Amino acid sequence: MSSTCDIRHIQDPNENPNVISRLLKTHPPSGVPLLDSAGRPLPEGLDCLTHLIRHLRAQWLDYSENAEDKEEEAINPILRYAWLKFYPDSEDPEQDLELVGEARKAKGDVSRALQLVHVDLEHMGEFLELCCSPLMNQTLWSRREWYLLYSILYRDANEPIWREKACPGREENGRRSLLHYDCRIEKSLSLQDFISTQFEPRINADGSSELWLSQAPKVVRVLYNPSTIARQSFHDLRDFEMPIFNNTRAAEWLNDVGTFDDMPRKTLAYTLLAVVRCGDTQTGVDVIRTYEPYTSPMPTSYLRSFFGSQHDWSLQDDTPAQYLLVYGNFAQGRIYDAVCDESWPLLPEDEEVEEIMDWAFDALLEELSKPQPQPQAPGTRL
Repeated sequence: MSSTCDIRHIQDPNENPNVISRLLKTHPPSGVPLLDSAGRPLPEGLDCLTHLIRHLRAQWLDYSENAEDKEEEAINPILRYAWLKFYPDSEDPEQDLELVGEARKAKGDVSRALQLVHVDLEHMGEFLELCCSPLMNQTLWSRREWYLLYSILYRDANEPIWREKACPGREENGRRSLLHYDCRIEKSLSLQDFISTQFEPRINADGSSELWLSQAPKVVRVLYNPSTIARQSFHDLRDFEMPIFNNTRAAEWLNDVGTFDDMPRKTLAYTLLAVVRCGDTQTGVDVIRTYEPYTSPMPTSYLRSFFGSQHDWSLQDDTPAQYLLVYGNFAQGRIYDAVCDESWPLLPEDEEVEEIMDWAFDALLEELSKPQPQPQAPGTRL
């Protein structure tokens, strides 16, 4: 059997989800390089992004072969590539030239398919360019339950009334889902404070105001630029809580009831799933490290394609680099009902109809959202 066939042709995701999840997480692309027109190896951005996609898909397996899923894959060759069976049939894959040839062919096929949608790996093969490209924004990053914003409220300068902005297209939804955390500017701003400020009223250059409302997505991406003076530790960046408002009633609350500070809200816990070091200035190499929720990094043998000899790196290294931090929400299946109207404090005209809040349910949600620290695996720097 070919080593690069579609995993879904071997295992049914609906019948064998655990098998599919394990294969996606533990078998990254082979790392066989493509060459540019001058015969030089192209950047590893494609394989790095592919393994990130596989790791995220493995957490939820929310692919159901519906019309939306099929349309995304028809548009984006990387999403099809990310379903391939990369693990080898041979017990000694490094010596198996046939497997190497198949891997190179699969990578060449996706490279040519990307050219048809105006993505040339020779000129935009770095991870960050691919990950933040319009192609990825209009497919994976704007996927239902993956994009960040439920809506944006705004009010014009010197106007008291908050209104909801028109919904953007998918590409814009995906672009807005990337948060920029630049500690070179805000050196003392913690990750938690940064996240909180993203969902507070902000004043634009023209004097208008905006308020972002999160839709409690499964995935949150943060582009992190460390401070050159004092770097944050891994544990400072390991998790955060996102404020969640009663989105369908937020404008009504602000216009008719109270202020932002006393607007009802809950929080949803997110934990680190992956870190990508994006082409540092010394090596120009993209490397990825993946995590299981609240545990140490996955064994580096699973990441061989992207590290090469660079297994020993840390978020606290002095190497100049940007990092993409990718977080996941694992309480969503249990907590999602907390985002609907029934569990929120009601507006005054509704208070006679129902109780204001189910406090016992809130306590349960808070307990479920707490991280459960696990011991770090020996021999791996964070």
